[in-house]
Amino acid sequence: SYLKAGLSFLHGWQDGQYYDLSLQLHESAALVSYLNSDIVLMQKYLNILFENAKCFEDRLHGYLVMIQSLSSNGKLKEALGKILFILEELGESISIDVTPKEVYMEIMSTKALLDTITPADVIHGKRMTDKRLRWRLRFLNLLNTPLYQIKPSLMSVTACTIVKLSLEYGFCRESAMGLQICAQDILKIEKDIDECIKWNQATLRLVESLGAKHVIPRIKTNVFLSAYWKEPLQAELESLKENHSELLMAGDFAFLALNAFHFCRRSQVCGRNLLTAEKECVALLHEMHRLRRMNVFLSMISNHLCILKLMGSNYDSKQQPNKPLFHLLGKKEIDSEDGLLQHALSNQLVGPAQNCYFDRLMLAFWSRNYSAAAQYAEKYSECHQSPRFTDLFQTFYRGVSAFRLARLEDDKAREWLDVGNKAISQYQTWVKCSDWNWENKLLLLEAESHACEGELEVAKSKFRASIDSAQRHRFVHEEGLANELLGTFLEENGNLDEAKEQYAHAKSCYQKWGAFALADRLLERS
Repeated sequence: SYLKAGLSFLHGWQDGQYYDLSLQLHESAALVSYLNSDIVLMQKYLNILFENAKCFEDRLHGYLVMIQSLSSNGKLKEALGKILFILEELGESISIDVTPKEVYMEIMSTKALLDTITPADVIHGKRMTDKRLRWRLRFLNLLNTPLYQIKPSLMSVTACTIVKLSLEYGFCRESAMGLQICAQDILKIEKDIDECIKWNQATLRLVESLGAKHVIPRIKTNVFLSAYWKEPLQAELESLKENHSELLMAGDFAFLALNAFHFCRRSQVCGRNLLTAEKECVALLHEMHRLRRMNVFLSMISNHLCILKLMGSNYDSKQQPNKPLFHLLGKKEIDSEDGLLQHALSNQLVGPAQNCYFDRLMLAFWSRNYSAAAQYAEKYSECHQSPRFTDLFQTFYRGVSAFRLARLEDDKAREWLDVGNKAISQYQTWVKCSDWNWENKLLLLEAESHACEGELEVAKSKFRASIDSAQRHRFVHEEGLANELLGTFLEENGNLDEAKEQYAHAKSCYQKWGAFALADRLLERS
């Protein structure tokens, strides 16, 4: 209302002494319209701004709003094209046709530069003052929104470009996101978790030192998304929930959507009661729909479907059309789990496709369909372009499935054992960072390995150690899993009475988790 009143006093666009005021009012009106999801009104203000702005630089705020709107509404390729054009005008040429080797070389050359400085040099060092350069960094950061779903590997190139420009001309608040992505890339290549955390913390201190309060929740999002290496997964949920409110207050809807998706994903895998997780996921889906954050819908709906099926619902939109899921997409052709995946694949949305494959992997694994789990784990890997939190669970599910298949498929036993042993090797590294999060999973993988080797007593002790670890660390779902797999192990070795006792424990854990489909499956065995 205030902006409309201000614009009415101008009686249309004014040049001369009121040019700057006209420019700022139309920029603000377009932004507020976008935040209120009034895209028609937003476009009206942008059209006036673009038509009357005297130079390219005066259109940049308008371009920023326009591209955020395109990305949030799922028009990712159009947003990508606009950003590349603007970057070209700002003097930065980015090629989207880069090879993995070129990405690797870019990361390593940037790491070599970072090795010459300390976090203190970033926090207290030279500041970037050139406005055009800062705009370049801003649009490089904006490029990551469509890239995250279309071509995640290219995010490394944009991040390295941001860091190199910052090292040469000084750091600013726009430098922080690039440095965080570089930290993740260093983790991926060097396996140096402490180095990754060091630079993540440095970015947070950088924006705090600059007084950029509205940017802090965005930076915190990435800090929290990396916290699983050290912090209990359950504690991370509470951090993401608090950050949700801060992002909402800052009006940072792009990262609000990212924060919301990762909250739902972590709820799904950390043992949170599924009834609670399902309600929270639905509430967040409604909020994202209200805010028109369509770019996260495919992944969030896939996540929600997975939770429903674990709970025991065979829900399909054709059977229960009032469920607030598929219809929120506004696409009649997407009315099933298969429709979600096919839409992601046909539109080359790598991120959502990988998320769909993960949900299928999770369902197949927990349903003891190990052949399907192995296939979906492979499909997940085929989509892999950048490190993700779910990689650790894909490794776990794939490893356990491999050991189970090694005992079922004699002709491929050695191949499956290699896959399982590779998972053990990875978890032996990860458990050093957090025994809370990863110890019970490593113990279960080791139990399955010993069972394959016929080392029955060692296997049994590892199964029980995994159960104890999962219980201590509040992973009730994985406590149930270890009980069930111990039951299977005992049954395979002729101890049916003891096996039934383990199945009963597993059923109780699954009921506490809210996975009634899994509990029902064990009714006849317990």
